[in-house]
Formats: sequence, structure tokens, C-alpha cells
Amino acid sequence: MKSLQAAATQLDDLGVKVLGVSRDSVEDQAKFAKECDLKFGLLSDADGSATSKYDCAYEGRPMSQRVTFLIDKDGKVRLRDEGVSVKTHGEDMVAAVKRIQDEG
Repeated sequence: MKSLQAAATQLDDLGVKVLGVSRDSVEDQAKFAKECDLKFGLLSDADGSATSKYDCAYEGRPMSQRVTFLIDKDGKVRLRDEGVSVKTHGEDMVAAVKRIQDEG
């Protein structure tokens, strides 16, 4: 989360809206966002519906996998990153967005 937080301004400058989603409750998400002083929103998927729709559920566990999606303005998923590196995640996403924008 720290790496993504560090890249928040660069991503914003690229026109990217960053949202985190987890199975945690709204209250837990708010507490985490405050503790980390996050500069992007966190969404609660407490019922797991988004987790299921995006095929990110762990079988038999009430949590989702760590996956990042880049979704364009038309709602098309342009990248599904299942190999998230916590240390370089922000940099990786900036590079991926630039690559996608260059592709047109």
C-alpha cells in the first residue's frame, strides 16, 4: 500500500482514479485509511459480490486475492495484474498506465 500511496500523485496526473477494494467492512476500511493516511478511496466488498465478479476469491476463504485491475474510461479491463509486488506496485502501475496510454 505504501508504494501505491507514493505513486498516487503520478497516477492522478496520468488521469487514473485509484480505488482499493477488499472484503473488510466499511468501518475497518475507514480505520485503515485513516491509519495509513491514504490519498485514495477504499471500497468495502463485504458481501464478496465484486470479488466473485472479478474472479478474485480465495476458494473457501472470506477474503480476496491481491489483484490489480486497470480499467479504462469505457469500462474495459486493460490489465489484470496478479503478480503484485508490494514494494514496487506504485511504480509498476505508473509504467503500465503509460504503456497502455502509448498504445492508444
